[in-house]
Amino acid sequence: MKNFKKQTVRVLALVLVAATLMISLASCKDTSKVDVIRSEHFSVSAAMVTYSLYDTYNYYYSQFGADGLKAYFGIDATKSLATQYSDETKGVTWFDVFKTEAVNGFCTALAHCEAALAAGVELTEEDDKYIQNEIDNIEALAAKDKMTLKEYIKNTYGKNVKADDIKKSLEIFRLANKMRYKNYNDVTVTDNEIGELVTTDGDYYLQREVLVFELTLSNISEKTAKIKEFAEKMKEAKTVDEFKALAAEFITMDYCVNLSAQKEVKTETVQNNVSEDDKDALTSWFFASGTTVGSTYLHKGTSSYVVYMAASEPAHDKTPTRNLYTIVFEPFAYGSIDACKAKAEEVYSKWKADGATLEGFKSLAKQYSTDQVSVYSGGLYDNIMKDQMIEDLDKWLFDENLEVGSHTIMTADQGCHIVYYAGEGVETWKAPLIDQIKEEKVSNLSYTYTENYRVVTVDGNMKYVKAK
Repeated sequence: MKNFKKQTVRVLALVLVAATLMISLASCKDTSKVDVIRSEHFSVSAAMVTYSLYDTYNYYYSQFGADGLKAYFGIDATKSLATQYSDETKGVTWFDVFKTEAVNGFCTALAHCEAALAAGVELTEEDDKYIQNEIDNIEALAAKDKMTLKEYIKNTYGKNVKADDIKKSLEIFRLANKMRYKNYNDVTVTDNEIGELVTTDGDYYLQREVLVFELTLSNISEKTAKIKEFAEKMKEAKTVDEFKALAAEFITMDYCVNLSAQKEVKTETVQNNVSEDDKDALTSWFFASGTTVGSTYLHKGTSSYVVYMAASEPAHDKTPTRNLYTIVFEPFAYGSIDACKAKAEEVYSKWKADGATLEGFKSLAKQYSTDQVSVYSGGLYDNIMKDQMIEDLDKWLFDENLEVGSHTIMTADQGCHIVYYAGEGVETWKAPLIDQIKEEKVSNLSYTYTENYRVVTVDGNMKYVKAK
């Protein structure tokens, strides 16, 4: 990380004139033409890095808002990132932090782009439409703020950034992501690999049902004392029936101050998916060896007491997942939802007329689907867990009467989908393990690319990556 420091230097008048001229020329340099990162076939300009770092910053701003940035990171959204320190003792500004992230991101992306070139993966017409749609979205935001596209980009990403810098950045990341998604679809996971992971930490993938009852505290001290007393009484319950009976008794009492929160005992399924180092007392209790059916836990909060009871033993969720093939039609490629639906209907009719086979479906997915995540597998999303997809699709996919080979068209805000049910997948508890192993393999491939493909930074040109 580089330091940004103000320096005062005493110079002769003639030297001062020369220095001023050099600064003036530097400030006029077209940073879109100054390479700061290079690989054999790709390059990234200073303006592209500037765009990327502010794009990341703007994402954080959209997630946290000005108050959140201040509270969580100490960033004042009204001031330049270059004037605010992430680590003042080391002279590291927040501009340095975001710049480093942008540079690292591009270095990784360029290695993936080189691998994509070697593998014959390239941007298609649909990718070009996606990228242009992103530019169009920025232009729409500019119009909303009553600015030209050039003015909006200058205001949002910096005066040296142009629309073409954004386009080139999106092309690099789109291609890199295509390679990553191809890898994710290509890598396989064996039962032995799952078994090794479970052997390492079998408890980590268990779940159990717990009963939950909340007792909201009153602002009247006498009532609060009674509520605390009853919470302690519920903690002494030994069975599920006793726990529920005490909850029902509490609801009828005059110190039940928040009936909406306490109208019933809730049953929740908790997953053992937090590492031991990150567990608090409650999450540790859920799966502790001494927590058996009927065990209770009392959580004392500032505004309420919550009593928990273990209602089942820890076990793997053996509910089958489901496998789905889909052909996705998105507005960026077809202009509107109506146009997406029309194209989907056309492709759907063609597929049914040709015999409605799975192989035919996969072929059409590779030809028409705009979903870069699944296009390499012919539209496959395997091992889908319940409640993982959008509501309408989830309801259709997990209908108990759904038969293998069923298919339909669905329309959502994001576009139109032709979907094909291909049967049950692995047991639900295995699905996150498969994802984890796949992610590790894809990460290993990513590391291999950074080792095999030479990506260099032109440190002398980093000065042209400028703060707003």
